Amino acid sequence: MGGVLLATDPIEYNTGRKTVKLVVRNTGDRPVQVGSHFHLFEVNRYLEFDRDATFGFHLNIPATTAVRFEPGDQKEVEAVVFGGKRRVIGFNALVMGYTGDEDAPTYFPARLKAVRKVRLAGFKEIAEKEAEAAYKKQQGRATPHPDPENPYGWCDSSVVKILERREYTGCTVNFKTYTNSIWDKKQRENPVEKQTVFPDTHARIIEDDVFEKVQVIRQQRHRMTRTGRSSIFSGLVYCADCGSKMQYGSSNNGDFAQDFFDCSLHKKHREKCGGHFIRVKVLEQLVLKHMQLVMWYILRHEDYFRFVMEQQMKLESAEKFQVIRKQLNWDEKRITELKRLFIKIYEDNANGCLSDERFDMLSQGYEAEQKQLEAKVISLRQDIEVQERQNENIEKFIQKAHKYVGIETLDPYALRELVQAIYVEAPDKSSGKRRQSIHIKYDGMGFIPLDELMKGKK
Repeated sequence: MGGVLLATDPIEYNTGRKTVKLVVRNTGDRPVQVGSHFHLFEVNRYLEFDRDATFGFHLNIPATTAVRFEPGDQKEVEAVVFGGKRRVIGFNALVMGYTGDEDAPTYFPARLKAVRKVRLAGFKEIAEKEAEAAYKKQQGRATPHPDPENPYGWCDSSVVKILERREYTGCTVNFKTYTNSIWDKKQRENPVEKQTVFPDTHARIIEDDVFEKVQVIRQQRHRMTRTGRSSIFSGLVYCADCGSKMQYGSSNNGDFAQDFFDCSLHKKHREKCGGHFIRVKVLEQLVLKHMQLVMWYILRHEDYFRFVMEQQMKLESAEKFQVIRKQLNWDEKRITELKRLFIKIYEDNANGCLSDERFDMLSQGYEAEQKQLEAKVISLRQDIEVQERQNENIEKFIQKAHKYVGIETLDPYALRELVQAIYVEAPDKSSGKRRQSIHIKYDGMGFIPLDELMKGKK
Protein backbone atom coordinates (compact mmCIF):
# COMPACT_ATOMS: atom_id res chain seq x y z
CA MET A 1 0.00 0.00 0.00
CA GLY A 2 1.22 3.48 -0.72
CA GLY A 3 -0.02 7.02 -0.25
CA VAL A 4 0.65 10.68 -0.62
CA LEU A 5 1.02 12.92 2.39
CA LEU A 6 0.13 16.54 1.59
CA ALA A 7 1.53 19.42 3.55
CA THR A 8 -0.97 21.43 5.53
CA ASP A 9 0.68 24.77 4.68
CA PRO A 10 0.83 26.10 1.08
CA ILE A 11 4.17 25.64 -0.69
CA GLU A 12 5.73 28.83 -2.06
CA TYR A 13 7.83 28.76 -5.22
CA ASN A 14 10.35 31.25 -6.59
CA THR A 15 10.52 33.00 -3.23
CA GLY A 16 13.15 35.70 -2.90
CA ARG A 17 13.72 36.02 -6.65
CA LYS A 18 13.37 39.22 -8.61
CA THR A 19 10.00 39.56 -10.36
CA VAL A 20 8.49 42.03 -12.82
CA LYS A 21 4.88 42.65 -13.85
CA LEU A 22 4.10 43.57 -17.42
CA VAL A 23 1.29 43.65 -19.97
CA VAL A 24 1.42 41.25 -22.95
CA ARG A 25 -0.79 41.65 -26.05
CA ASN A 26 -1.23 39.18 -28.90
CA THR A 27 -1.18 41.18 -32.16
CA GLY A 28 -1.33 38.11 -34.40
CA ASP A 29 -4.27 36.18 -35.82
CA ARG A 30 -3.38 32.87 -34.09
CA PRO A 31 -3.51 31.90 -30.40
CA VAL A 32 -0.13 31.76 -28.63
CA GLN A 33 0.58 29.61 -25.58
CA VAL A 34 3.64 30.39 -23.44
CA GLY A 35 5.02 27.67 -21.18
CA SER A 36 6.17 28.20 -17.61
CA HIS A 37 9.94 28.06 -18.31
CA PHE A 38 10.12 29.52 -21.82
CA HIS A 39 12.48 32.50 -21.97
CA LEU A 40 9.92 35.32 -22.13
CA PHE A 41 12.35 37.58 -23.98
CA GLU A 42 12.27 35.17 -26.97
CA VAL A 43 8.59 34.22 -27.18
CA ASN A 44 6.47 34.50 -30.35
CA ARG A 45 7.28 37.60 -32.41
CA TYR A 46 3.59 38.66 -32.48
CA LEU A 47 3.39 39.07 -28.70
CA GLU A 48 3.85 42.76 -27.92
CA PHE A 49 5.35 43.78 -24.55
CA ASP A 50 8.47 45.29 -22.99
CA ARG A 51 10.98 42.62 -24.03
CA ASP A 52 13.99 44.47 -22.60
CA ALA A 53 12.54 44.08 -19.11
CA THR A 54 12.21 40.29 -19.50
CA PHE A 55 15.81 39.45 -20.42
CA GLY A 56 16.57 36.37 -18.31
CA PHE A 57 12.97 36.00 -17.05
CA HIS A 58 10.23 33.36 -17.41
CA LEU A 59 6.56 33.34 -16.35
CA ASN A 60 6.06 33.13 -12.60
CA ILE A 61 3.61 30.21 -12.75
CA PRO A 62 3.86 26.57 -11.60
CA ALA A 63 6.07 24.30 -13.71
CA THR A 64 4.41 22.48 -16.66
CA THR A 65 1.58 25.04 -16.80
CA ALA A 66 1.14 27.75 -19.44
CA VAL A 67 -0.62 31.03 -20.25
CA ARG A 68 -2.67 31.23 -23.46
CA PHE A 69 -3.15 34.45 -25.46
CA GLU A 70 -6.00 34.43 -28.00
CA PRO A 71 -5.78 36.83 -31.00
CA GLY A 72 -6.18 40.38 -29.67
CA ASP A 73 -5.90 39.26 -26.01
CA GLN A 74 -4.13 41.56 -23.56
CA LYS A 75 -3.12 40.22 -20.14
CA GLU A 76 -1.06 41.34 -17.20
CA VAL A 77 1.48 38.67 -16.21
CA GLU A 78 4.30 38.32 -13.71
CA ALA A 79 7.76 37.12 -14.70
CA VAL A 80 10.59 35.84 -12.52
CA VAL A 81 14.31 35.45 -13.16
CA PHE A 82 15.75 32.04 -14.02
CA GLY A 83 17.50 30.13 -11.28
CA GLY A 84 20.67 28.03 -11.36
CA LYS A 85 23.50 29.06 -13.71
CA ARG A 86 21.05 31.27 -15.67
CA ARG A 87 22.37 30.25 -19.07
CA VAL A 88 19.69 30.37 -21.78
CA ILE A 89 20.28 28.01 -24.70
CA GLY A 90 17.91 27.25 -27.57
CA PHE A 91 14.41 28.73 -27.82
CA ASN A 92 14.69 31.23 -30.74
CA ALA A 93 18.49 31.36 -30.51
CA LEU A 94 18.50 35.07 -29.65
CA VAL A 95 20.71 34.77 -26.54
CA MET A 96 22.58 31.44 -26.46
CA GLY A 97 24.47 32.48 -23.37
CA TYR A 98 24.52 34.04 -19.91
CA THR A 99 21.57 36.09 -18.59
CA GLY A 100 22.64 36.32 -14.94
CA ASP A 101 23.74 39.12 -12.62
CA GLU A 102 24.26 42.61 -14.02
CA ASP A 103 27.64 42.75 -12.24
CA ALA A 104 29.03 40.02 -14.50
CA PRO A 105 31.29 41.36 -17.30
CA THR A 106 29.44 39.38 -20.00
CA TYR A 107 25.92 40.47 -18.97
CA PHE A 108 25.45 43.78 -20.82
CA PRO A 109 27.29 42.75 -24.03
CA ALA A 110 25.11 39.62 -24.26
CA ARG A 111 21.93 41.60 -23.53
CA LEU A 112 22.75 44.31 -26.08
CA LYS A 113 23.46 41.69 -28.74
CA ALA A 114 20.18 39.89 -27.99
CA VAL A 115 18.17 43.16 -28.14
CA ARG A 116 19.64 43.94 -31.57
CA LYS A 117 18.69 40.47 -32.79
CA VAL A 118 15.12 40.94 -31.52
CA ARG A 119 14.69 44.20 -33.41
CA LEU A 120 16.32 42.94 -36.60
CA ALA A 121 14.09 39.84 -36.56
CA GLY A 122 10.95 41.99 -36.29
CA PHE A 123 9.78 40.86 -32.84
CA LYS A 124 6.98 43.06 -31.46
CA GLU A 125 8.00 45.18 -28.48
CA ILE A 126 6.65 48.15 -26.58
CA ALA A 127 7.77 50.17 -23.56
CA GLU A 128 6.25 49.03 -20.28
CA LYS A 129 4.62 52.42 -19.56
CA GLU A 130 2.85 52.37 -22.93
CA ALA A 131 1.75 48.76 -22.42
CA GLU A 132 0.44 49.57 -18.94
CA ALA A 133 -1.52 52.57 -20.29
CA ALA A 134 -3.09 50.41 -23.01
CA TYR A 135 -4.01 47.70 -20.50
CA LYS A 136 -5.60 50.14 -18.04
CA LYS A 137 -7.52 51.79 -20.86
CA GLN A 138 -8.91 48.39 -21.86
CA GLN A 139 -9.93 47.80 -18.24
CA GLY A 140 -11.54 51.26 -18.01
CA ARG A 141 -9.05 52.51 -15.42
CA ALA A 142 -7.37 55.92 -15.33
CA THR A 143 -3.63 56.20 -16.01
CA PRO A 144 -1.19 59.15 -16.05
CA HIS A 145 0.67 57.69 -19.02
CA PRO A 146 -0.26 58.74 -22.56
CA ASP A 147 -2.33 56.43 -24.73
CA PRO A 148 0.14 54.57 -27.07
CA GLU A 149 -2.38 54.80 -29.92
CA ASN A 150 -2.74 58.57 -29.43
CA PRO A 151 0.31 59.82 -27.46
CA TYR A 152 -0.34 63.51 -28.22
CA GLY A 153 -3.99 63.48 -27.21
CA TRP A 154 -5.49 64.53 -30.55
CA CYS A 155 -9.27 64.66 -30.35
CA ASP A 156 -11.46 63.74 -33.31
CA SER A 157 -12.77 67.29 -33.82
CA SER A 158 -9.20 68.67 -34.16
CA VAL A 159 -8.32 66.10 -36.81
CA VAL A 160 -11.56 66.85 -38.69
CA LYS A 161 -10.81 70.59 -38.73
CA ILE A 162 -7.31 69.93 -40.06
CA LEU A 163 -8.63 67.72 -42.85
CA GLU A 164 -11.29 70.28 -43.82
CA ARG A 165 -8.98 73.30 -43.78
CA ARG A 166 -8.70 74.45 -47.39
CA GLU A 167 -5.93 76.95 -46.54
CA TYR A 168 -3.42 74.09 -46.70
CA THR A 169 -3.85 74.17 -50.49
CA GLY A 170 -2.27 77.64 -50.61
CA CYS A 171 -5.46 79.74 -50.68
CA THR A 172 -7.21 82.21 -48.39
CA VAL A 173 -10.87 81.60 -47.52
CA ASN A 174 -13.07 84.52 -46.45
CA PHE A 175 -16.68 84.71 -45.22
CA LYS A 176 -16.57 81.38 -43.41
CA THR A 177 -19.10 82.66 -40.87
CA TYR A 178 -21.86 85.26 -40.72
CA THR A 179 -24.17 86.94 -38.19
CA ASN A 180 -27.90 87.53 -38.60
CA SER A 181 -27.84 91.16 -37.46
CA ILE A 182 -26.02 93.68 -35.34
CA TRP A 183 -28.10 92.53 -32.35
CA ASP A 184 -27.49 88.81 -32.88
CA LYS A 185 -23.73 88.35 -32.59
CA LYS A 186 -23.75 84.57 -32.80
CA GLN A 187 -21.30 83.29 -35.47
CA ARG A 188 -22.90 80.82 -37.87
CA GLU A 189 -21.09 78.72 -40.44
CA ASN A 190 -21.52 79.86 -44.03
CA PRO A 191 -22.15 77.21 -46.72
CA VAL A 192 -19.11 76.44 -48.86
CA GLU A 193 -20.74 77.90 -51.98
CA LYS A 194 -21.14 81.28 -50.24
CA GLN A 195 -17.50 81.48 -49.12
CA THR A 196 -14.91 83.39 -51.14
CA VAL A 197 -11.66 81.65 -52.04
CA PHE A 198 -8.50 83.52 -53.11
CA PRO A 199 -6.09 80.96 -54.63
CA ASP A 200 -2.28 80.96 -54.43
CA THR A 201 -1.93 83.53 -51.64
CA HIS A 202 0.79 81.54 -49.84
CA ALA A 203 2.85 78.36 -50.17
CA ARG A 204 0.72 75.23 -50.37
CA ILE A 205 1.25 72.13 -48.24
CA ILE A 206 -0.90 69.75 -50.29
CA GLU A 207 -2.22 69.69 -53.85
CA ASP A 208 -5.84 70.50 -54.73
CA ASP A 209 -6.60 67.01 -56.05
CA VAL A 210 -5.30 65.42 -52.82
CA PHE A 211 -7.51 67.73 -50.74
CA GLU A 212 -10.58 66.94 -52.86
CA LYS A 213 -9.83 63.22 -52.68
CA VAL A 214 -9.67 63.40 -48.87
CA GLN A 215 -13.08 65.10 -48.75
CA VAL A 216 -14.56 62.34 -50.90
CA ILE A 217 -13.02 59.61 -48.70
CA ARG A 218 -14.36 61.29 -45.56
CA GLN A 219 -17.90 61.15 -46.95
CA GLN A 220 -17.61 57.39 -47.38
CA ARG A 221 -18.49 55.04 -44.56
CA HIS A 222 -15.68 52.63 -43.69
CA ARG A 223 -17.41 49.70 -42.06
CA MET A 224 -15.51 47.98 -39.25
CA THR A 225 -16.11 44.31 -38.53
CA ARG A 226 -16.57 42.81 -35.10
CA THR A 227 -12.87 41.95 -35.12
CA GLY A 228 -12.05 45.68 -35.44
CA ARG A 229 -10.60 45.29 -38.96
CA SER A 230 -11.34 47.29 -42.08
CA SER A 231 -10.24 46.94 -45.71
CA ILE A 232 -8.41 49.33 -48.03
CA PHE A 233 -11.26 48.68 -50.50
CA SER A 234 -14.00 49.85 -48.10
CA GLY A 235 -16.20 52.45 -49.79
CA LEU A 236 -14.90 51.64 -53.28
CA VAL A 237 -16.61 48.33 -54.11
CA TYR A 238 -20.05 48.28 -55.80
CA CYS A 239 -22.35 45.59 -57.18
CA ALA A 240 -22.29 45.67 -60.99
CA ASP A 241 -25.97 44.62 -61.27
CA CYS A 242 -27.83 46.83 -58.78
CA GLY A 243 -25.16 49.48 -58.14
CA SER A 244 -25.36 49.07 -54.35
CA LYS A 245 -22.28 49.24 -52.18
CA MET A 246 -20.69 45.98 -51.16
CA GLN A 247 -20.05 45.62 -47.45
CA TYR A 248 -16.87 44.27 -45.91
CA GLY A 249 -17.01 41.24 -43.64
CA SER A 250 -14.61 38.83 -41.95
CA SER A 251 -14.71 35.38 -40.38
CA ASN A 252 -14.96 34.81 -36.66
CA ASN A 253 -11.75 32.76 -36.55
CA GLY A 254 -9.62 35.81 -37.44
CA ASP A 255 -8.33 34.33 -40.72
CA PHE A 256 -7.53 37.24 -43.07
CA ALA A 257 -7.82 34.92 -46.08
CA GLN A 258 -11.56 34.56 -45.40
CA ASP A 259 -12.35 38.32 -45.54
CA PHE A 260 -14.94 39.17 -48.19
CA PHE A 261 -17.27 41.78 -49.73
CA ASP A 262 -20.99 41.09 -50.13
CA CYS A 263 -23.74 43.10 -51.89
CA SER A 264 -25.66 45.16 -49.31
CA LEU A 265 -28.94 44.96 -51.28
CA HIS A 266 -28.66 41.17 -51.57
CA LYS A 267 -28.26 40.91 -47.78
CA LYS A 268 -31.50 42.88 -47.23
CA HIS A 269 -33.61 41.83 -50.24
CA ARG A 270 -32.40 38.61 -51.85
CA GLU A 271 -35.10 38.73 -54.50
CA LYS A 272 -33.89 42.11 -55.86
CA CYS A 273 -30.24 41.16 -56.43
CA GLY A 274 -28.36 37.88 -56.80
CA GLY A 275 -25.52 36.83 -54.56
CA HIS A 276 -22.49 38.97 -55.30
CA PHE A 277 -19.64 37.73 -53.15
CA ILE A 278 -15.90 38.12 -53.60
CA ARG A 279 -12.92 37.38 -51.35
CA VAL A 280 -10.71 40.33 -50.49
CA LYS A 281 -7.59 38.44 -51.51
CA VAL A 282 -9.13 37.68 -54.94
CA LEU A 283 -10.24 41.30 -55.35
CA GLU A 284 -6.75 42.53 -54.46
CA GLN A 285 -5.15 40.21 -57.03
CA LEU A 286 -7.55 41.31 -59.80
CA VAL A 287 -7.17 45.03 -59.07
CA LEU A 288 -3.39 44.84 -58.81
CA LYS A 289 -3.12 42.89 -62.07
CA HIS A 290 -5.34 45.39 -63.93
CA MET A 291 -3.40 48.36 -62.56
CA GLN A 292 -0.08 46.77 -63.53
CA LEU A 293 -1.31 46.24 -67.11
CA VAL A 294 -2.58 49.82 -67.37
CA MET A 295 0.69 51.27 -66.02
CA TRP A 296 2.72 49.05 -68.35
CA TYR A 297 0.64 50.06 -71.38
CA ILE A 298 0.93 53.79 -70.63
CA LEU A 299 4.70 53.46 -70.26
CA ARG A 300 5.06 51.89 -73.72
CA HIS A 301 2.22 53.47 -75.72
CA GLU A 302 1.54 56.80 -74.02
CA ASP A 303 0.60 58.72 -77.19
CA TYR A 304 -1.81 56.06 -78.43
CA PHE A 305 -3.37 55.77 -74.95
CA ARG A 306 -3.88 59.55 -74.87
CA PHE A 307 -5.49 59.51 -78.34
CA VAL A 308 -7.91 56.65 -77.57
CA MET A 309 -8.99 58.09 -74.20
CA GLU A 310 -9.55 61.55 -75.71
CA GLN A 311 -11.84 60.05 -78.37
CA GLN A 312 -13.73 57.99 -75.80
CA MET A 313 -14.21 60.94 -73.48
CA LYS A 314 -15.41 63.17 -76.31
CA LEU A 315 -18.16 60.69 -77.13
CA GLU A 316 -19.15 60.24 -73.49
CA SER A 317 -18.93 63.93 -72.59
CA ALA A 318 -20.93 65.09 -75.65
CA GLU A 319 -24.01 63.17 -74.50
CA LYS A 320 -23.57 64.07 -70.84
CA PHE A 321 -22.86 67.71 -71.65
CA GLN A 322 -26.07 68.02 -73.64
CA VAL A 323 -28.21 66.49 -70.86
CA ILE A 324 -26.56 68.55 -68.13
CA ARG A 325 -26.84 71.80 -70.10
CA LYS A 326 -30.54 71.17 -70.79
CA GLN A 327 -31.23 70.46 -67.11
CA LEU A 328 -29.26 73.54 -66.06
CA ASN A 329 -31.24 75.83 -68.37
CA TRP A 330 -34.53 74.45 -67.04
CA ASP A 331 -33.48 74.91 -63.39
CA GLU A 332 -32.29 78.48 -63.99
CA LYS A 333 -35.60 79.36 -65.68
CA ARG A 334 -37.51 77.86 -62.77
CA ILE A 335 -35.48 79.90 -60.25
CA THR A 336 -36.30 83.10 -62.19
CA GLU A 337 -39.97 82.10 -62.23
CA LEU A 338 -39.97 81.45 -58.48
CA LYS A 339 -38.55 84.91 -57.82
CA ARG A 340 -41.33 86.42 -59.96
CA LEU A 341 -43.99 84.37 -58.16
CA PHE A 342 -42.66 85.43 -54.77
CA ILE A 343 -42.91 89.11 -55.74
CA LYS A 344 -46.48 88.53 -56.96
CA ILE A 345 -47.72 86.82 -53.79
CA TYR A 346 -46.01 89.51 -51.71
CA GLU A 347 -47.92 92.21 -53.58
CA ASP A 348 -51.18 90.22 -53.28
CA ASN A 349 -50.64 89.88 -49.54
CA ALA A 350 -49.90 93.61 -49.19
CA ASN A 351 -53.08 94.48 -51.16
CA GLY A 352 -55.19 92.14 -49.03
CA CYS A 353 -55.89 89.69 -51.86
CA LEU A 354 -53.96 86.89 -50.11
CA SER A 355 -54.26 85.98 -46.43
CA ASP A 356 -51.20 85.90 -44.19
CA GLU A 357 -51.58 82.14 -43.62
CA ARG A 358 -51.75 81.45 -47.33
CA PHE A 359 -48.81 83.77 -47.96
CA ASP A 360 -46.68 82.00 -45.34
CA MET A 361 -47.48 78.58 -46.77
CA LEU A 362 -46.69 79.59 -50.37
CA SER A 363 -43.57 81.55 -49.51
CA GLN A 364 -42.12 78.67 -47.48
CA GLY A 365 -42.76 76.26 -50.34
CA TYR A 366 -41.19 78.60 -52.90
CA GLU A 367 -38.15 79.25 -50.70
CA ALA A 368 -37.56 75.53 -50.11
CA GLU A 369 -37.84 74.78 -53.83
CA GLN A 370 -35.55 77.68 -54.69
CA LYS A 371 -32.87 76.49 -52.27
CA GLN A 372 -32.98 72.97 -53.72
CA LEU A 373 -32.71 74.30 -57.25
CA GLU A 374 -29.82 76.63 -56.40
CA ALA A 375 -27.88 73.74 -54.84
CA LYS A 376 -28.68 71.63 -57.91
CA VAL A 377 -27.49 74.42 -60.25
CA ILE A 378 -24.16 74.62 -58.41
CA SER A 379 -23.75 70.84 -58.75
CA LEU A 380 -24.60 70.95 -62.48
CA ARG A 381 -22.11 73.74 -63.11
CA GLN A 382 -19.44 71.72 -61.35
CA ASP A 383 -20.29 68.75 -63.59
CA ILE A 384 -19.91 70.97 -66.65
CA GLU A 385 -16.50 72.12 -65.42
CA VAL A 386 -15.47 68.50 -64.94
CA GLN A 387 -16.54 67.65 -68.49
CA GLU A 388 -14.57 70.61 -69.82
CA ARG A 389 -11.41 69.48 -67.99
CA GLN A 390 -11.26 66.01 -69.54
CA ASN A 391 -7.95 66.55 -71.36
CA GLU A 392 -6.42 67.92 -68.18
CA ASN A 393 -7.59 64.81 -66.32
CA ILE A 394 -5.89 62.56 -68.88
CA GLU A 395 -2.54 64.32 -68.40
CA LYS A 396 -2.86 64.13 -64.62
CA PHE A 397 -3.62 60.43 -64.77
CA ILE A 398 -0.63 59.76 -67.04
CA GLN A 399 1.63 61.58 -64.58
CA LYS A 400 0.24 59.46 -61.72
CA ALA A 401 0.70 56.30 -63.79
CA HIS A 402 4.42 57.00 -64.26
CA LYS A 403 4.79 57.03 -60.45
CA TYR A 404 3.41 53.51 -60.15
CA VAL A 405 5.14 51.75 -63.04
CA GLY A 406 6.36 48.39 -61.73
CA ILE A 407 4.01 48.41 -58.73
CA GLU A 408 4.29 45.09 -56.88
CA THR A 409 1.97 45.52 -53.89
CA LEU A 410 -1.25 47.44 -53.49
CA ASP A 411 -1.20 50.07 -50.74
CA PRO A 412 -4.09 52.36 -49.65
CA TYR A 413 -2.51 55.55 -51.04
CA ALA A 414 -1.97 54.15 -54.54
CA LEU A 415 -5.46 52.67 -54.57
CA ARG A 416 -7.17 55.92 -53.54
CA GLU A 417 -5.04 58.03 -55.87
CA LEU A 418 -5.80 55.96 -58.97
CA VAL A 419 -9.17 54.25 -58.42
CA GLN A 420 -12.58 55.86 -58.01
CA ALA A 421 -14.80 52.77 -57.88
CA ILE A 422 -14.71 48.99 -58.45
CA TYR A 423 -17.76 47.15 -59.83
CA VAL A 424 -17.96 43.41 -59.17
CA GLU A 425 -19.83 41.12 -61.56
CA ALA A 426 -21.76 38.02 -60.46
CA PRO A 427 -19.61 34.86 -60.62
CA ASP A 428 -19.86 32.67 -63.73
CA LYS A 429 -19.89 28.93 -62.96
CA SER A 430 -20.98 27.65 -66.39
CA SER A 431 -17.53 26.17 -67.11
CA GLY A 432 -17.49 24.23 -63.85
CA LYS A 433 -15.10 26.73 -62.28
CA ARG A 434 -15.92 29.97 -60.51
CA ARG A 435 -14.89 32.93 -62.69
CA GLN A 436 -15.52 36.49 -61.66
CA SER A 437 -14.89 39.77 -63.46
CA ILE A 438 -14.48 43.30 -62.14
CA HIS A 439 -14.64 46.72 -63.80
CA ILE A 440 -12.41 49.48 -62.46
CA LYS A 441 -13.41 53.13 -62.76
CA TYR A 442 -10.20 55.14 -62.59
CA ASP A 443 -10.13 58.58 -61.03
CA GLY A 444 -10.73 61.29 -63.66
CA MET A 445 -10.66 58.71 -66.47
CA GLY A 446 -13.63 56.42 -66.02
CA PHE A 447 -13.41 52.89 -67.42
CA ILE A 448 -10.26 52.22 -69.43
CA PRO A 449 -10.93 49.86 -72.40
CA LEU A 450 -7.81 47.80 -71.82
CA ASP A 451 -8.84 44.99 -74.20
CA GLU A 452 -9.37 47.45 -77.08
CA LEU A 453 -6.09 49.18 -76.32
CA MET A 454 -4.27 45.84 -76.40
CA LYS A 455 -5.81 44.98 -79.77
CA GLY A 456 -4.88 48.38 -81.21
CA LYS A 457 -1.23 48.33 -80.11
CA LYS A 458 0.52 45.48 -78.41
